[in-house]
Formats: sequence, C-alpha cells, structure tokens
Amino acid sequence: YDVIATSTLSRPATPQERAAMVRAMLVDRVKLATHVEKRQVPVYDMVLARADGRLGAGIKPSEIDCVAKAAADRAAADVAAAAGTPPPRPTIPDLNAPPPTCGSIRVGTGMEGDMTMETLARMLRASAGRPIVDKTGLKGSFRVKVEFDRFLGGGPDVSPASTAPPTVFSALPAQLGLKLEPSNAEQEVLVIDRLERPSEN
Repeated sequence: YDVIATSTLSRPATPQERAAMVRAMLVDRVKLATHVEKRQVPVYDMVLARADGRLGAGIKPSEIDCVAKAAADRAAADVAAAAGTPPPRPTIPDLNAPPPTCGSIRVGTGMEGDMTMETLARMLRASAGRPIVDKTGLKGSFRVKVEFDRFLGGGPDVSPASTAPPTVFSALPAQLGLKLEPSNAEQEVLVIDRLERPSEN
C-alpha cells in the first residue's frame, strides 16, 4: 500500500511521537488490534571488542551533548508554536555534505553522524537481523563513521565477496572497536490480533 500521512506538529517528531501517530493511523484505517507480550528472543549484545577498551578510528566523543540539544530544540519549537510562530520545517539534508551537528546520514555503504550507543544499536538492527542490546557502557554522544554492507544480512558467519564492503559483524571491530555477541534477552513483542483491508481514500 502507498501511505501518505501528514503530521500536525510544527517540529520534527520524536521516535515515540512518530510511533504513536503511525499506531493511530493503523487503528483508524485498518482496524488494527494488538497486544504486547514479553518473550525471550535471540539478540546481539553490543560490547567493547578490545580488552583494553580502546575504540576504533571511526568513533570519538562528540563535542556537543546531542541528547540535551534535541531536548532543547523540541522545547524551543513547542514554545514557538504556542506563541503562534512555529519554526520552518526541516529541509532534506544534502547527502553530499557532511552530516549536520547531532545528525546522521546514510549513503551507500557509509553511515556517519552523531549518536548515542543506544541509537547506533537501533540503526544497526536491520543489518544484524536481530535486536541489538547496548552493553558497551559508553555514555553520551559519539561521532561515528563506519562503512559496511547494510543489505547483506545472514549473520556473523556470512562472508561477502572479496570486492564487497565488509559485513556489520566485521566492520564494527575493525572500524569502531565494538563487536556483536549472540545472546538472548527478554524483549517486548508486538502481537497482531486483528487486521482488516483498508478502504480507499
């Protein structure tokens, strides 16, 4: 299905707000009914790869606290909207330019930007094929630059062609000084109870 939806917010939505809006749309249009269960599922623990704790060349502490900046930006946007002067909507980033402060870009096999380890774990999930649990112990924001085949998948035993980019499992230790270890963890799982075919607009 092609979905066209418009947010009523005058600022970029948080991940939690985006999820809430998508849920509301699905409940309205396809009568989605769900519940959440906690289950033990396969995951990867993201940990430090080196015994001495050294990080790779592709990661270093950010100069700005991006979590605090995001909170301040949201608060300023809310104040402006309440005053009747909402800020302009963000523009599409230039993928040929460096990532903006506290932002990130993904082009081809490259990923670069400022992020927390929790955000990095979330961004790597699709490539790893499992949820990733941050167990690095690294706090704050980091500037991350890493290159890997985001579409290969298949797990840590898959070997790409000699001319292909590395997998996420080999790129993390070599470039960031991190690694993914197979594990199990209790995770919230969304269970679909009902779903109907949507009507035409």
